[in-house]
Amino acid sequence: MNRMKTGWVFVWLLFISLQVHAQSKYVQIIVAPSTYTYGPRFVASLVPLTGQKTVVLNFPGKSKQELTRNIFAYLQQRPQLILKPKYSNEDLITYRDFSIVCDSSKCMAYLAALTYVYAMPEDGKIQLRFGKGSTLFSSLYKVDLRITRQDDVASIGNAPFNEYKFVQPEDGGELRSNKILSGYHTAVIHYGIAYPESIYDPKGKLINPGVKQIIEQYYDTYITDLNDFLGKLAK
Repeated sequence: MNRMKTGWVFVWLLFISLQVHAQSKYVQIIVAPSTYTYGPRFVASLVPLTGQKTVVLNFPGKSKQELTRNIFAYLQQRPQLILKPKYSNEDLITYRDFSIVCDSSKCMAYLAALTYVYAMPEDGKIQLRFGKGSTLFSSLYKVDLRITRQDDVASIGNAPFNEYKFVQPEDGGELRSNKILSGYHTAVIHYGIAYPESIYDPKGKLINPGVKQIIEQYYDTYITDLNDFLGKLAK
């Protein structure tokens, strides 16, 4: 078993992928120059379209207590979404999901996501954002991933996978092999070949707009599904 971290696997977990609602748009993936001295020159992030830190869903006339009850009612109807009491309090409801994002026919790799949703109810509105620890995983192979009790991700059958790279690393690293007769042989690593599913090239140029849209719509769905459910309760 190939593991990102250790832990016992829930073998009974089924992959869940919520239906994509292309008509709603809350978040976008952006790329910007890195502020770090070392590492990639560009980094990508998922941010609300409004430019604010959170997505706001408005429910005029609804109290914080009523919206809190409605969020718990929503989670009861979505058993794949797991409440995380350890990271929740009277002002914050945290839940997580683990599901398939895309297969190789559409994304040039198999993508899965560990997602934490932070829901912060207030009088008349709910603020939402995707929490720390939310991670996309990628494999060029048809990999069977599972999640552990500790929310770690592991593969069945030793299939290789890794964290998804929104931006391709720059070429230039070297692989060296020792040949007895000819000495050391070096070859430049071409990351564009190794990471065909990345959205941006090392210079921050968009190279996979279709994959970008799929990932954005995937995260949009968490917001749309909650908004639709609570909207029906508010009527």
